[in-house]
Amino acid sequence: SLASLFGGQGEVSGVGPVSVEGYADLICGGGWPAPVARGSLDPGVAWDYIDALCESDVSEAAQSNLDPMRTRALLRSVARCSAQGASLAAILADVRDVGVGMSEPTLRVYLNALRRLYIIRDIKAWAPALRSKTPLRQAGVWHLCDPSLAAAVLEIFVYRYREKVPARFILLGLHIYALALSALLAFSLPLPFLAPG
Repeated sequence: SLASLFGGQGEVSGVGPVSVEGYADLICGGGWPAPVARGSLDPGVAWDYIDALCESDVSEAAQSNLDPMRTRALLRSVARCSAQGASLAAILADVRDVGVGMSEPTLRVYLNALRRLYIIRDIKAWAPALRSKTPLRQAGVWHLCDPSLAAAVLEIFVYRYREKVPARFILLGLHIYALALSALLAFSLPLPFLAPG
């Protein structure tokens, strides 16, 4: 268990049984409770959830009528930057690159609505206690709450992760990292030394 690992009672070793293709299935299927309980992953759940987020949920969270096209463009940008350091300026530039107009204050409104819905996790840049006043990484790391949302909003099916294209393998690697982080965050919540306060 994680508690025993952090308590110094065990070592981590071994090889996981999941293949690269298996990770593509896990990323696209996601960790949604109903399909997991049935024992069959369903990528359609994430696709439907993205539609609901863009059409209504984000507007309700912001208590304002937000544009579904802007919401989708922002989600796509966060999905492309998943598990990578990206500044707000980089996210904004990425949104504008696809022809969607947005200012920084508007971007913050959309991001805050997504945070209220627990859709995005932006993990702050790591700043070790070194003599340098500059952190090793300036920008935080972005994640969607479930990697299947990244696959859905980028319209990636399982077979596209398996294409022998270098960019696809890089994206798969980043989404495997996001999958591992998502599981680690879920399993570490009950640990008392990680509890808030």
